Amino acid sequence: APAPPPPPAAPNTIKLREALRKDGLIKDEKHFSFELNDEGGRVNDQALTPDQVTKYRQLLKLPTTKIKGSKTNFGITVDEN
Repeated sequence: APAPPPPPAAPNTIKLREALRKDGLIKDEKHFSFELNDEGGRVNDQALTPDQVTKYRQLLKLPTTKIKGSKTNFGITVDEN
């Protein structure tokens, strides 16, 4: 049997945090939640605009269009001391 595909590379959360802060979506990069899925995205339970969803999909190297038969779901919750 063929080997399973390698897992996707871990996303660079430093770039994500910087972009969220620059866009005014988070004040504190040590405490926030971020989610992207096929329906859109949310930061701290606030919906992202379609442009923001596309931007963050590209930043995280996620598909920017829905791939038939697959689901995209990315979530991160940061709660650092």
